[in-house]
Amino acid sequence: MPENEERACRSAPQARAADPEEVAEAAARLCGGKASFVTGATLTVDGGRTAW
Repeated sequence: MPENEERACRSAPQARAADPEEVAEAAARLCGGKASFVTGATLTVDGGRTAW
């Protein structure tokens, strides 16, 4: 459904979909040693959509 994807991108704060690498970077950050004390948290990776 390309028209739905286009409409969703137009209404998003960044006006685009995430690249897979951008989502992977967030996941990799949580797997790293600097996140060793992070527990029970949800990291929202949505380009600001839920904050809009």
